[in-house]
This record gives sequence, structure tokens and C-alpha cells, in this order.
Amino acid sequence: MDTATGSMRMTLSDVASLSQVQRPVVSMWRKRSSASALPFPVPVETVDGVELFDADDVTAWLQATGRGNNPEARNDVAVHAKPAASGSLKDGRTTFGGLTALLALKVISGQVLGNLGASRLLDEADVADPDDLFLYSELEALGSALPGLASFADRLADSAYSAPAAFEKLLTHRFKEGMREHADTALTAAALKLVSAAAIELAATLDSRPVFVDATPGGSDVMLSIAQQFGESEQVTFLAADHDGGASRLARRRLAVHGTDSGPVKVDGKGAFSVTGPAVHVAQYPAPGEPGLDTKGILSGIENIVLQMDASQRAVVIAPSRVLSDALAGETGNIRADLLRSGRVRAIIRLTAGLLRAKPQEPQALWVLGPSFADVPIADRWTMVADLRTTPLTVDVSQDLISDVVASMGNRSTIRAHSFRFARLVQTRILLARTGALVNMPSKR
Repeated sequence: MDTATGSMRMTLSDVASLSQVQRPVVSMWRKRSSASALPFPVPVETVDGVELFDADDVTAWLQATGRGNNPEARNDVAVHAKPAASGSLKDGRTTFGGLTALLALKVISGQVLGNLGASRLLDEADVADPDDLFLYSELEALGSALPGLASFADRLADSAYSAPAAFEKLLTHRFKEGMREHADTALTAAALKLVSAAAIELAATLDSRPVFVDATPGGSDVMLSIAQQFGESEQVTFLAADHDGGASRLARRRLAVHGTDSGPVKVDGKGAFSVTGPAVHVAQYPAPGEPGLDTKGILSGIENIVLQMDASQRAVVIAPSRVLSDALAGETGNIRADLLRSGRVRAIIRLTAGLLRAKPQEPQALWVLGPSFADVPIADRWTMVADLRTTPLTVDVSQDLISDVVASMGNRSTIRAHSFRFARLVQTRILLARTGALVNMPSKR
């Protein structure tokens, strides 16, 4: 298990994934080739009852026998393998943190990391992250394993065809590597696209370079989705929270590895923060850094967004419908009512279930925040509501829903001029008087 050589290990399931075959097929190969001139490689170690094989031995065997459906197996192997565990690399989180930090450093420095020794790597890390906001500590924690893991990071980037792609590949393993805080909060692709597309359309209504803010601890999925939709054609700024903790450091590494123009937002101990000028806030609750956040905590997080907003800012928030749109009583019901009274909650959308990967039965909802129209008497203020609990988020549904969301930012005359497909206009005072779900309202225009 010499990490200095950059050696890699694979399970039989990893071999199946690399070979593009079903898992039982690999077991069959192993059994039938045992007495042949080219037997399947023997395991080099067993960890917690799981046999591990040398990745280079496996790819050599696949090439020699012609097995599998992936002719590029030798080039792709690092994406499906893991570095050999030794010393400080026995902790999976240390390895994950180190690898993601190395990939970010690879992008920032533009260098082949395996050519650098441990001291040079740490020097480069200090230059890239002088305040230790996202990667220096992760590399320092690797100790003597740093050079070997750097070589593996180079190979992983080559295997995935780029360092950003390799980084995202590592994140896909969050569902099986015990990183439950990330797996439990992961949204589906449809949900991410809806939230990010809504944020982009809201940004287009502001007369400024797009600025997106996520002040949640560890939130990055929505901002990355926004970055991917923009591509490299437009300059966009992303501001992420400066929370301590592994989830937030990972979020900042992720923005760095994708080469975004990003910076920190200072958040105090109570979650309060401040952003000046036109911006669109995006937030998912609970966030990876606080996966167990309760209803009061979620509403307090939204309150912190609302309190610092001015007329030039917008926000899109996704959270469980039990918090944002369903019946809510007691103290938390009063907190939500105060948020509605602020006039900033311009749209409430109850979404279908199945948008949270780890909890497909827990439906989500959207809040869209915007100008409060202080000149409109409280008794005459309105909120857009929509109930999509039985409506799948197809492309046309998402497009029309986003059109409704953008229209909800307007004044009464512009709202009346819009033909809503899903949303309805409801007087806010009626929402406040309601004891049941917020979206089950008779319309009033």
C-alpha cells in the first residue's frame, strides 16, 4: 500500500463499472478464468471484508483478455478506482478532502502536481489559499501521503479529461462514501435546473452584471448549476458563505476548481450577513453544513436573507413544503407569518415529491423573494401561489413556471397583464388568516 507510487485499488463493483458490465459478470470472469493461462488478478488486500484489487493489474487483464465493453478502460481507470490507503489516508474524509483540494490547486496553479514534492505543494497551496479558506489545511493533513495523492490527482484529472470533471466525479460518490450530509441534501437534476434557471431569469431583470449569493453553510449545487448554464460566455460573480467547517470549505473548493469568479460573504454566529447592490440569493434548506436544521432554523435562515434585502435584490429558496407551504402553527407559524407580512415573499410554489434524492417522499416548495412595494398598504398586498404537487417538472412546465415567477416580481399592473399558467394572485392578508396550507387559495385578481 505504498501511496508514494500512486497505486490504486478497486472493488469488484468498481471493476464492473469500469468495464461497463453488470456486477455478476465480473464474478463469472473471475471464476471461469481461475484455471486459465490468464487468471483474474488476485486481491492485494481485504478491508472490512471487501476484497481490493490493484487497478493496474485489472486493466492489464482486461486489455489482455478483451473483456468488457470499455476499450478505454486503461485511460478511464482512475475515475473508478481509489488511492491505496496507507497511514493518514485510512480516513476516507481526509482522502476526499485532500483529493478535492489537490484538484482545485491543479486548476489554480496550472501545474502537474505529481512533479512537485511535498514542500513545494504546500508552498503552492499557501500562494493559492493564503488565508486557508478552502484547501491549505486539507493538503497539510495528508502528511507523508501528499506526494502520492498528488500523482493520483493528476491521473484522476486525465482519466476524467479535466480537473473539474474529476472533482464532480468524486462528488458523485457522496452517496456511497458515508458523506451523509451531502447525500441527504442532494437535489435531483430537475430541481437544480428549476432553481438555477429561475435565479438566472431574475438576474436578467436587474441592470447589472449577474451576482449570485449563497449564504447557507456548504451550499454549492445551485451555484454550480447556474455556472454551467451560463458557461464561459458571460461574466458572473458568485459569493459563498465564509462559514467554518468541511461542507463550506468544500463548496469554496468547488467554485475554485470550476474557475468561477467567486468571493466570500461574511456570516456572523447567528447567520446574519449583508450584501450590497443588485444580487440574486439562492438557498437550499437544509444545507450540507446543517443537514439536521429544523423548521425554526430554516425560517430563521430565510429571515436573515429578507432582513438584508433591498429593492435591487431577489431570492429563490427551496426547502421542504412542510416549512414553506403546508399548514404551520405555533411559534414557527408566527415566524412564517412575519415573513409574509414583510411583503418580500412574492411567490409560494408547492412542488411535486421526488426532488430530494435521499428523501423522495418529502415534497419541496419554492419561495421567491423580491421588492416589498412599501407604497402598497399591507391590506392590499398580494402573493403569487401555485400548487404543482401532481405536476412533473417537464421542460415546458419549468419554463412556464419560471415565466410566472418572473412576472410575480412586477407591480399590480404588470401582473394583471401576464397570463399565468400555474400561479394565482392571492391577497397576503388572506394567506395570513388561513390556518391550512398556503397554496390552496381561491384566486383574486
